[in-house]
Amino acid sequence: MIKKIILLLLIGIVYSSTTDKIDVEVKIQSYAPFGQNSVGLLEIYLKLKNLNTKTIKYMTLEIDAYNRVGDLLKPWPGESSCRVTGPIVYNQLRTTRGCASYYNSTVAEIKVRVSNVEYMDGTINNNPTDYYIVNREAQNKEFNEMLWISYIGGVFLFLLLLGIY
Repeated sequence: MIKKIILLLLIGIVYSSTTDKIDVEVKIQSYAPFGQNSVGLLEIYLKLKNLNTKTIKYMTLEIDAYNRVGDLLKPWPGESSCRVTGPIVYNQLRTTRGCASYYNSTVAEIKVRVSNVEYMDGTINNNPTDYYIVNREAQNKEFNEMLWISYIGGVFLFLLLLGIY
């Protein structure tokens, strides 16, 4: 009985789904992670961090855009994925910009994940990361928080300068 339990524990450790996922962290690049450029193309600003000790050669991002009522929008022209070219070494940040083919001003939310990584040694990981979700509400909240921090910092600096003179 104990041998079976130990065997099951070892199988769970060896075949854990969390250890197979791609080791890339996805974060927003700034307070405005997405918006439209001057010709109407949706631009997405992300920070991608390689958390694997292997150097990344290529990374594929899946990007899905949704309108305000939750409908998945169709990319035009092109696809809803893009390829990021390395090399990206361990713990290095790579920023992206304009990584989508959406011409639609009704984008309210974006879901992004790393779906595929090819490493410099030729190995490939097709077990995607979890989705990273960015919406206008979160974007506006973060922007407002940054404004308050800037305002408080300005007031503190002003008071500091008043105390010096």
